[in-house]
Amino acid sequence: MMKTITRLHKAMVFLEYFTSNSWIWNTENMTMLMNQLSPEDKKTFNFDVRQLHWAEYMENYCMGTKKYVLNEEMSGLPAARKHLNK
Repeated sequence: MMKTITRLHKAMVFLEYFTSNSWIWNTENMTMLMNQLSPEDKKTFNFDVRQLHWAEYMENYCMGTKKYVLNEEMSGLPAARKHLNK
């Protein structure tokens, strides 16, 4: 149980800054740049977030956090998913 609590506390410490602050994003420069790109450049440098598959993005984000921020093993994921589905 202590191992789980320690991992949870570590995750909370890492994420505290991002979950405890308010964020306001300005997209004017990105919109201006997107409007100035040629059709060819729009294909090459596709950064339109409206085209993201958000469910896949969030899964990759969580897996990356687990692996690279929390340094956790990924080998237990299939069993955890099976348990969660029950």
